Amino acid sequence: MLEGQSFPESARQRTNETGKKLIKKAIQKADEMIGRDVCLNERTVSSSNNTYPYRAIIETLLNHGYDSKTSQLTSELYYKDTVGRMNVYDENDKEPNEGFKSRVKFIKRSGTVDMVERLHVDLFNQDRLLLNLVDVKLKLIRSKPSFCLMGEGDYNVIFEHVSLYVRKVQINPAVVIGHAKALERTTAKYPID
Repeated sequence: MLEGQSFPESARQRTNETGKKLIKKAIQKADEMIGRDVCLNERTVSSSNNTYPYRAIIETLLNHGYDSKTSQLTSELYYKDTVGRMNVYDENDKEPNEGFKSRVKFIKRSGTVDMVERLHVDLFNQDRLLLNLVDVKLKLIRSKPSFCLMGEGDYNVIFEHVSLYVRKVQINPAVVIGHAKALERTTAKYPID
Protein backbone atom coordinates (compact mmCIF):
# COMPACT_ATOMS: atom_id res chain seq x y z
CA MET A 1 0.00 0.00 0.00
CA LEU A 2 1.39 3.40 -0.96
CA GLU A 3 1.29 6.44 1.30
CA GLY A 4 -1.65 8.70 0.61
CA GLN A 5 -3.93 5.90 -0.47
CA SER A 6 -6.39 5.92 2.37
CA PHE A 7 -9.29 3.49 2.20
CA PRO A 8 -7.86 0.98 -0.24
CA GLU A 9 -9.88 -2.14 -0.68
CA SER A 10 -8.47 -5.61 -0.81
CA ALA A 11 -10.73 -8.06 -2.52
CA ARG A 12 -10.15 -11.76 -3.01
CA GLN A 13 -12.02 -12.89 -6.01
CA ARG A 14 -12.63 -16.24 -7.47
CA THR A 15 -14.15 -16.85 -10.84
CA ASN A 16 -16.32 -19.92 -11.31
CA GLU A 17 -16.11 -21.90 -14.50
CA THR A 18 -19.40 -23.09 -15.94
CA GLY A 19 -18.20 -26.00 -18.01
CA LYS A 20 -16.23 -23.90 -20.49
CA LYS A 21 -12.59 -22.98 -20.41
CA LEU A 22 -12.04 -19.71 -18.56
CA ILE A 23 -9.34 -18.78 -21.05
CA LYS A 24 -12.04 -17.06 -23.14
CA LYS A 25 -12.86 -14.74 -20.26
CA ALA A 26 -10.70 -12.12 -18.57
CA ILE A 27 -11.57 -10.11 -15.56
CA GLN A 28 -11.47 -6.34 -15.87
CA LYS A 29 -9.80 -4.22 -13.25
CA ALA A 30 -11.11 -4.13 -9.72
CA ASP A 31 -13.11 -0.88 -10.00
CA GLU A 32 -15.44 -2.38 -12.56
CA MET A 33 -16.71 -4.87 -9.99
CA ILE A 34 -18.18 -2.41 -7.51
CA GLY A 35 -19.98 0.87 -7.07
CA ARG A 36 -20.24 2.72 -3.78
CA ASP A 37 -22.30 5.06 -1.60
CA VAL A 38 -20.77 7.07 1.26
CA CYS A 39 -22.65 8.52 4.25
CA LEU A 40 -21.30 10.72 7.05
CA ASN A 41 -23.49 10.87 10.16
CA GLU A 42 -26.44 9.36 8.26
CA ARG A 43 -26.17 11.94 5.46
CA THR A 44 -25.28 10.77 1.95
CA VAL A 45 -22.27 12.68 0.68
CA SER A 46 -21.48 10.57 -2.36
CA SER A 47 -23.55 8.11 -4.34
CA SER A 48 -22.50 6.04 -7.29
CA ASN A 49 -25.53 6.37 -9.59
CA ASN A 50 -24.16 3.31 -11.41
CA THR A 51 -21.35 5.43 -12.88
CA TYR A 52 -18.61 4.47 -10.42
CA PRO A 53 -16.82 2.01 -12.75
CA TYR A 54 -16.69 4.64 -15.50
CA ARG A 55 -15.36 7.28 -13.12
CA ALA A 56 -12.74 4.87 -11.79
CA ILE A 57 -11.37 3.93 -15.21
CA ILE A 58 -11.37 7.56 -16.41
CA GLU A 59 -9.47 8.65 -13.27
CA THR A 60 -7.04 5.78 -13.74
CA LEU A 61 -6.40 6.62 -17.38
CA LEU A 62 -6.03 10.38 -16.83
CA ASN A 63 -4.33 10.60 -13.42
CA HIS A 64 -1.67 7.91 -13.64
CA GLY A 65 1.50 7.84 -15.69
CA TYR A 66 3.25 4.95 -17.37
CA ASP A 67 5.27 3.99 -14.27
CA SER A 68 2.18 3.80 -12.06
CA LYS A 69 0.20 1.85 -14.67
CA THR A 70 2.96 -0.73 -15.07
CA SER A 71 3.63 -1.19 -11.35
CA GLN A 72 1.16 -0.35 -8.56
CA LEU A 73 -1.97 -0.52 -10.74
CA THR A 74 -1.22 -4.11 -11.68
CA SER A 75 -2.35 -4.98 -8.13
CA GLU A 76 -5.88 -4.24 -9.33
CA LEU A 77 -5.34 -6.11 -12.64
CA TYR A 78 -4.87 -2.96 -14.68
CA TYR A 79 -3.07 -3.93 -17.87
CA LYS A 80 -3.40 -1.60 -20.84
CA ASP A 81 -5.47 -3.05 -23.67
CA THR A 82 -4.09 -3.01 -27.19
CA VAL A 83 -5.60 -0.17 -29.22
CA GLY A 84 -8.12 -1.49 -31.73
CA ARG A 85 -8.00 -5.00 -30.24
CA MET A 86 -10.37 -4.53 -27.27
CA ASN A 87 -12.80 -7.18 -28.52
CA VAL A 88 -10.16 -9.80 -29.37
CA TYR A 89 -10.59 -12.58 -26.81
CA ASP A 90 -8.17 -15.10 -28.30
CA GLU A 91 -4.78 -14.87 -26.63
CA ASN A 92 -3.29 -16.91 -29.48
CA ASP A 93 -4.46 -14.43 -32.13
CA LYS A 94 -1.66 -13.11 -34.36
CA GLU A 95 -2.33 -9.62 -32.92
CA PRO A 96 -3.72 -10.32 -29.42
CA ASN A 97 -5.08 -7.79 -26.96
CA GLU A 98 -2.05 -7.63 -24.63
CA GLY A 99 -4.09 -6.37 -21.65
CA PHE A 100 -6.55 -9.25 -22.01
CA LYS A 101 -3.67 -11.70 -22.40
CA SER A 102 -2.07 -10.46 -19.15
CA ARG A 103 -5.33 -10.68 -17.17
CA VAL A 104 -6.14 -14.17 -18.48
CA LYS A 105 -2.98 -15.52 -16.83
CA PHE A 106 -4.46 -14.75 -13.40
CA ILE A 107 -7.83 -16.44 -13.89
CA LYS A 108 -7.01 -19.19 -16.35
CA ARG A 109 -7.78 -22.04 -13.95
CA SER A 110 -10.69 -20.50 -12.04
CA GLY A 111 -8.47 -19.69 -9.11
CA THR A 112 -8.54 -17.02 -6.46
CA VAL A 113 -7.10 -13.64 -7.40
CA ASP A 114 -6.00 -11.13 -4.74
CA MET A 115 -6.59 -7.52 -5.74
CA VAL A 116 -5.91 -4.26 -3.90
CA GLU A 117 -7.31 -0.94 -4.99
CA ARG A 118 -8.20 2.44 -3.56
CA LEU A 119 -11.77 3.71 -3.69
CA HIS A 120 -12.41 6.52 -6.16
CA VAL A 121 -14.38 8.77 -3.80
CA ASP A 122 -13.82 12.53 -3.53
CA LEU A 123 -14.01 12.51 0.27
CA PHE A 124 -11.22 9.93 0.53
CA ASN A 125 -8.96 11.76 -1.92
CA GLN A 126 -8.55 15.08 -0.15
CA ASP A 127 -5.84 16.21 2.25
CA ARG A 128 -7.91 16.66 5.43
CA LEU A 129 -8.56 14.01 8.04
CA LEU A 130 -12.09 13.19 9.18
CA LEU A 131 -12.97 14.45 12.65
CA ASN A 132 -13.42 12.09 15.58
CA LEU A 133 -16.87 10.61 16.19
CA VAL A 134 -18.00 11.01 12.58
CA ASP A 135 -20.02 7.94 11.68
CA VAL A 136 -18.86 6.74 8.26
CA LYS A 137 -21.02 4.29 6.32
CA LEU A 138 -19.74 2.85 3.10
CA LYS A 139 -21.95 0.72 0.89
CA LEU A 140 -20.23 -1.20 -1.90
CA ILE A 141 -22.55 -2.10 -4.76
CA ARG A 142 -21.56 -5.04 -6.88
CA SER A 143 -21.51 -4.72 -10.68
CA LYS A 144 -22.98 -7.46 -12.84
CA PRO A 145 -20.47 -10.13 -13.97
CA SER A 146 -21.28 -9.30 -17.59
CA PHE A 147 -19.95 -5.79 -16.94
CA CYS A 148 -16.67 -6.76 -15.31
CA LEU A 149 -15.78 -9.81 -17.41
CA MET A 150 -14.66 -9.75 -21.05
CA GLY A 151 -15.58 -12.44 -23.55
CA GLU A 152 -18.38 -14.81 -24.36
CA GLY A 153 -19.76 -17.32 -21.89
CA ASP A 154 -21.69 -17.54 -18.68
CA TYR A 155 -19.18 -16.88 -15.89
CA ASN A 156 -19.41 -15.46 -12.42
CA VAL A 157 -17.28 -13.44 -9.98
CA ILE A 158 -17.30 -14.49 -6.33
CA PHE A 159 -15.97 -12.22 -3.59
CA GLU A 160 -14.40 -14.54 -1.04
CA HIS A 161 -13.13 -11.80 1.25
CA VAL A 162 -13.29 -8.01 1.19
CA SER A 163 -11.22 -5.79 3.50
CA LEU A 164 -11.20 -2.05 4.02
CA TYR A 165 -7.96 -0.53 5.23
CA VAL A 166 -8.36 2.72 7.17
CA ARG A 167 -5.53 4.98 8.25
CA LYS A 168 -5.83 5.95 11.89
CA VAL A 169 -3.71 8.78 13.27
CA GLN A 170 -2.97 10.17 16.73
CA ILE A 171 -3.66 13.92 16.81
CA ASN A 172 -1.94 16.35 19.17
CA PRO A 173 -4.40 17.24 22.00
CA ALA A 174 -3.92 20.97 21.28
CA VAL A 175 -5.19 20.42 17.73
CA VAL A 176 -8.23 18.51 19.05
CA ILE A 177 -9.06 21.45 21.35
CA GLY A 178 -8.61 23.86 18.44
CA HIS A 179 -11.03 21.79 16.35
CA ALA A 180 -13.59 21.79 19.17
CA LYS A 181 -13.42 25.59 19.47
CA ALA A 182 -13.71 26.03 15.70
CA LEU A 183 -16.74 23.69 15.60
CA GLU A 184 -18.52 25.94 18.13
CA ARG A 185 -18.56 28.69 15.47
CA THR A 186 -19.07 26.73 12.24
CA THR A 187 -19.38 23.27 10.74
CA ALA A 188 -16.53 21.17 9.40
CA LYS A 189 -15.85 21.67 5.72
CA TYR A 190 -14.01 19.28 3.43
CA PRO A 191 -12.81 20.66 0.11
CA ILE A 192 -13.59 18.39 -2.82
CA ASP A 193 -12.02 19.07 -6.19
